[in-house]
Amino acid sequence: MTDTNASNANGQYILSSLDGALSVLNLFFEHEELSATEIAKLLGMNRSSVFRTLVTLENRGYLTKDESSRYRLGIKMFTLGQLAQSRMELPRLIHPYLEEITRQSGETSQLVLLEGLSAIFTDKAVSPSALKMDTPLGSSYPAHQTGGGKAILAFKDESFIERYMEEAPFAPLTPASMKDPSGLPALLESIRKRGWAEDAEEAEIGLTCYGVPVLGESGEPICAISVSGPTTRMAASREKHLDLLKKAASEISEKLR
Repeated sequence: MTDTNASNANGQYILSSLDGALSVLNLFFEHEELSATEIAKLLGMNRSSVFRTLVTLENRGYLTKDESSRYRLGIKMFTLGQLAQSRMELPRLIHPYLEEITRQSGETSQLVLLEGLSAIFTDKAVSPSALKMDTPLGSSYPAHQTGGGKAILAFKDESFIERYMEEAPFAPLTPASMKDPSGLPALLESIRKRGWAEDAEEAEIGLTCYGVPVLGESGEPICAISVSGPTTRMAASREKHLDLLKKAASEISEKLR
């Protein structure tokens, strides 16, 4: 049942221009193509407002216009839909790999996604050890402060890295955290060459994490898988952990293609 009072209270926070754009997009659930006039009539909106909305959506790639000025969904909507579907499927697909990594390593393994500028811990298999890493699902950190986040960043394009360096917070979480974004490009180049990343007590003192990217067919990073635990244990078994991660990431990449 809808809470009418809550709905009314939330109405004050609705951005009318964005709400209008989403109303336009919603029409394409039922219509393959529409003209500006048809959209204005269906929504009861002013034609000039509809036209501005359509131009904005077309400019962003969410709609495309043919020679007769009729609009249909653009490639950006297809890409967004594919991305949403893959991200919903990822935990289901990847969780068995996390369980196997944790079984063989004895440490906690995680699925990491990049949302904006943050690394999000989306799924995990927790170590049976009393002393372990157990980050709550949904936790986020600046990507450069986590092994999984850095593994994803290393395979993003140059324009994204430039924006990341300008906008991401570089406030240190520990003495080992990166404080100056100027060193990030060289670090990411090193990660690309070796194929794995490390968080050496940069997010939390006493804990180390190794991360490996899961890459798509064209080499774009889809997500990362990582394994984390107390620094002394992680360092002693680094090569074993990396072998497990690389094998799993390669198999996952193949299944996603």
